[in-house]
Amino acid sequence: MMFIFSLFNLALAVPTVTSDTIQTHIRQFNQSAHFPIPTLSADQIATLQAGEVVTILDDSAGADAPRRAVGYMITEVSKRDLWVACQDPHAVLQSSTKELKTKTNPDKSAHWYGFFDLPWPFDDRHWMVKSWNTQSVAKASNNQYWEHPWDLLPDGASEIRPFIEQGKLPGVTLDLIDDAIYTPVSKGAWGIMDIQPDARLVVYHATTVVGGSIPESTAVRYTVMTLSDMMKGMEKRAIEWVPTHYVGNHVGVLGGDNQVIPK
Repeated sequence: MMFIFSLFNLALAVPTVTSDTIQTHIRQFNQSAHFPIPTLSADQIATLQAGEVVTILDDSAGADAPRRAVGYMITEVSKRDLWVACQDPHAVLQSSTKELKTKTNPDKSAHWYGFFDLPWPFDDRHWMVKSWNTQSVAKASNNQYWEHPWDLLPDGASEIRPFIEQGKLPGVTLDLIDDAIYTPVSKGAWGIMDIQPDARLVVYHATTVVGGSIPESTAVRYTVMTLSDMMKGMEKRAIEWVPTHYVGNHVGVLGGDNQVIPK
């Protein structure tokens, strides 16, 4: 999933975190994560410590495997508010992408459909993914780390048709989905770690192959270029939007441990 935001200049203090602390928590997270993440170089850690977003084009899976875009950010905002900011179903993450949850499974995983409206002459793209919270990560870390991965459902295009027929996704018709290209690869995860009392390490990564006439390298590099905006936008939403939105009768958002986050 690839979400885009505008840059915001936030007057936030940058927590002081040592290089050893950052690397240690990444290695510990990787022991139980569904999608392990890369460790960082000294220069990349220095960028994080300066309050900037670090972006990586990761090809560690091999030359023939799709590459993924990875972003890292350190923030003083609470894990709870950050998590709601990236998981709340009411958040409008990208105006050109329409999303719809089509199914909630007994294990609390969910199926999400996405339709990406591309300008002419490119064909629109769509996908269906299964998303879930990696409870083993929460359990192994005593709720210090949360991970929310997703992966493509290869036959997901057929699942969306009844919802489109019923008008559940305004602006998207059967003709549009019939003409759109179903992405052959779409997977990734949000990860948020409490690395010390005043600091969270936020990680987002996405592996996308859009298919058709758009080269894979173009799509992945575009994702890398937008990561900083996206992550800073999520941080801003956690500060300004979550405290006034996630209140009252709002439907409960599941934390990384699959328990409802208190409002």
